[in-house]
Amino acid sequence: LRRQNFDLGIADIDQISSGFAVFHNLGITNTIATSATPASSPFYHFLGLAMPVEVPELYTAQPGDGLANSEIRNEGSRRQNENIREIKHLITTYQQIFGNAYSNQNIPPLCQIIANVRYLLVNHPQNAAYPRPINDKIRFIGGVAIDTHRFLDFYSKVMT
Repeated sequence: LRRQNFDLGIADIDQISSGFAVFHNLGITNTIATSATPASSPFYHFLGLAMPVEVPELYTAQPGDGLANSEIRNEGSRRQNENIREIKHLITTYQQIFGNAYSNQNIPPLCQIIANVRYLLVNHPQNAAYPRPINDKIRFIGGVAIDTHRFLDFYSKVMT
């Protein structure tokens, strides 16, 4: 791989991808992160954005969090504070897992590696995403949309 002289590295950001450690070892400094779904909250932190603590996410969501009037959306609420603690724990856990996996290999910390990606490409339509702080590094590149007519047709077939 080293002899190929790659100019760009692209790797999935979810599950603490080892692709970025490989890129570092190969000297590839231009990197792009991808995510098949909206990224986990810690990655917004690693990108230098405020954590979207009012947004339910994969590892911290509880029943009802996705509702418009849910407690998690109220600043300073018990549920939002609980979510903040859980996300901070995830940040620490992600950093520890990555650090332990590469402790003997002179790899920068996960937060530094992710902070240096050029873009985070998210396979999700932006207009369907929960409102959250976004910066120039995040690009929404897709997602699947079903128009209302097709959805209702599908729903009626499934329910009959």
